[in-house]
Amino acid sequence: MGEHRDRLWAAAARAYDKGEQYWLTSEVVDLTRDQAKQRLEQDPWIETIEERMNSMAEASIIDALTACFLGIDAQAISTPMTLRISKSLQLAGWVKGGKFTTGSRRNQVKFVNPTQAQRKPEADFGF
Repeated sequence: MGEHRDRLWAAAARAYDKGEQYWLTSEVVDLTRDQAKQRLEQDPWIETIEERMNSMAEASIIDALTACFLGIDAQAISTPMTLRISKSLQLAGWVKGGKFTTGSRRNQVKFVNPTQAQRKPEADFGF
């Protein structure tokens, strides 16, 4: 087994010394990313996020849970649920954007929807 490993490393070193490309091209990276995505078992929460939160620009975990699961009791929100919704938001394309600094969501993690982030935010007059 060690002999095969040593032969592989020797061949790789020779190719490197000759200047052969050892990194993936952008086309291959895109292809591998697409292939990996097809093999990923998708959580049904991701589809719910895409359907119910598409027009939102930003959200906290609690915002996401209440938007996706209408009538959810705040007392019923568990740590596993918050971890799952966080992961689902990220797999749906949302990006962590620091924390909220004001209001009732202060110090909660902020998730930003990149598809809505470019839109001009409307004024929030609190009614």
